[in-house]
Amino acid sequence: MSQTRFSSLSEFVRELRTKGELVEVNAPVSAELEAAEIHRRVIAAGGPALLFTNVKGASFPLVTNLFGTANRVLMAFGEEPRQTVARAAQLPQTLVPPTLGKLWSHRDLLKTLSKVGMRRVSSGPVRKVKQNPPVLSTLPALKTWEQDGGPFITLPLVY
Repeated sequence: MSQTRFSSLSEFVRELRTKGELVEVNAPVSAELEAAEIHRRVIAAGGPALLFTNVKGASFPLVTNLFGTANRVLMAFGEEPRQTVARAAQLPQTLVPPTLGKLWSHRDLLKTLSKVGMRRVSSGPVRKVKQNPPVLSTLPALKTWEQDGGPFITLPLVY
């Protein structure tokens, strides 16, 4: 996949704000159940992305519902990922039984898939904040349901 339109999450959030697709929540909000419930109601209504700037006990803001509508997914990633996934989904039908010739005919797709999620950078906003030792409790990790074992660092998607 070629690089997305946005070079950083901050850039994407700015674009959402510009397009009226982001609401800032400045009131104090708890990461334990409260933010998740607000998020659940907004996503059920097809609402905007939410930027919680005042998460109780957290040193960082929290953004949710970034990809809550097809339009925002398209805004973030463009058409190429959809086309790549559609081609990858057809591989089992076109490659069985696998032969070198069939694999070779899909080499462009296989090369694209081998690069998914791979990007090395030497600098960026994520590297500006350093904690030594790291203190995960300062992250606005959500606890979404009362019976959850605790907060989830990567629920449900890592951008």
